[in-house]
Amino acid sequence: MVLRGFARALKDEDMFVILAAAGLLAQFGLQALVNMASTIHLIPPKGITLPFISYGGSSLLAVGLGMGMVLALTRRRPAAGVWMTPPFPDHAAAAAPLVVLAAGGTGGHMFPAESLASELMSRGVRLALFTDRRGGVFGGTLDALEVHRLHAGAVAGGSLAQRMVSLYRQARGFVQARRLLKRLKPDAVVGFGGYASVPTMLAAVSTAPRMPTVIHEQNAVLGRANRLVVSRVDRIATVFGQVKGVPPAAAAKVVRVGMPVRAAFLKSRAAPYPDLNHSSTIHILVLGGSQGAQVFAEVVPVALAPCLRRSAAGSGSRSNAAGRTWTRSARRIAASASKRRCRCFSAMCRSDWPQATC
Repeated sequence: MVLRGFARALKDEDMFVILAAAGLLAQFGLQALVNMASTIHLIPPKGITLPFISYGGSSLLAVGLGMGMVLALTRRRPAAGVWMTPPFPDHAAAAAPLVVLAAGGTGGHMFPAESLASELMSRGVRLALFTDRRGGVFGGTLDALEVHRLHAGAVAGGSLAQRMVSLYRQARGFVQARRLLKRLKPDAVVGFGGYASVPTMLAAVSTAPRMPTVIHEQNAVLGRANRLVVSRVDRIATVFGQVKGVPPAAAAKVVRVGMPVRAAFLKSRAAPYPDLNHSSTIHILVLGGSQGAQVFAEVVPVALAPCLRRSAAGSGSRSNAAGRTWTRSARRIAASASKRRCRCFSAMCRSDWPQATC
């Protein structure tokens, strides 16, 4: 009875129904387990009745009320849950194929998803974006998509309490994603990493009928989110030729496609390089993130320190003070880099662009 109740509750789409029914069923199971254990003298007598069997009016009344609540929660209702969720369009009836993009709510995952979305939209493909609450701050092509925000939590790090909360959020997001995928019936699901993509990709590879799945890895080391589904997806798209963390059994699924680049960056490539001299202002754009963010934070100030020091030496007292501040910061960063066995080299800073290699 308990096992069948759990199986029925897990098929529901509402998290409240799942948790409420699971709590009541767990109570019945634990009560029966304690009664049977005390009957065969595995534990001392506790005076706990066996549900539906032991004599006692109050016990039968409580168990009957509890089972009635379980039946009410898990009964099949044709229109159940409609009032809890906003109405969704009937994608199954549409002619154009539907692709679901699942991405964490940070730029490293959202921007490649935006690039793919622009290309697919130009080909007439309908799109839906599954992300978390952070994913709503990005504009561009993503604003034109049908966006569904799921519950999600970090898949690693934090205290035990934080991990338990994250696990609950991931479970809740999994139920949400499975419900949406069954409703939308997409032709393919593409994951771009980030812990917000975990519920969607897990639901995609475990929902029948099985739908084509692809994950895109932007780094040279497979991310934690993609590791959870790397063995179960159909294709693994990568930027680099070799990605650390891909199991040998999944090596045949790897396809190197590179990094999807937004149209704005492609247009800027045609802009001419500015003419610089000793008095020109140099604007430096540093691109990077994920596992390379800390390296850039250490290397770039060290590479620029000689330039700032020379520039400050030929200026007023305020510039000298700024130069000394940067010099002290550069020394601290260089000391940290030396501990990491990282050597940085700076080119001569005149009118040339300062370069650093690490």
